[in-house]
Amino acid sequence: MLRHTRSIVISVLAAALFCAATAGARAADELYEAQAIVTGQREPERLHALPDCLEDVLVKVSGDPRLIGDRRLVPLKANAENFVASFRYHDRMSGIPVHDEQGTRDRPYDLIVSFDEAKIDAALRSLGLEPWKEPRPRLAMFVGAQ
Repeated sequence: MLRHTRSIVISVLAAALFCAATAGARAADELYEAQAIVTGQREPERLHALPDCLEDVLVKVSGDPRLIGDRRLVPLKANAENFVASFRYHDRMSGIPVHDEQGTRDRPYDLIVSFDEAKIDAALRSLGLEPWKEPRPRLAMFVGAQ
C-alpha cells in the first residue's frame, strides 16, 4: 500500500513539474509576441501595425516601460519587419457570415506577430538594456471591504 501511494505521489509531482516547466517556457515565448487589430490582411495594413507591435515586445522583454515613446526606437520601428519571425491572422468576426463585398476585404483581424528572439535581444543591447530572462514576479491584488 505504501509503495503504491509513494509511486502515485512521485507521478503527480513529476507531472506538476513538467507542467510548471512548460508554462514557464510558454510565458517566455509570449514575451516575444504582440498583437494588433488590423483591417484586412493586406500588406500595407500589416506594415502599419508592425512598429507598434515591435515597441510592445521591446517593452515586455526589457520590462522597462520608459521605452514607450522613446525616440531611440524610431530607427528600429522604421525597420520593424526585419525583426519578425512569423505572423498570423485571426478573424475577429469568424462565424459571422459575410453579407456584402465590404465584409470580405475590410473585416477586422487580430494580427499576431512573433518576433525573432535573438534580434530583439540584440536590439535591446544596442539601446543599453538587457532582456529580462528571469522569472517575473507574480502580482496579487487583495480587496477589502469594511
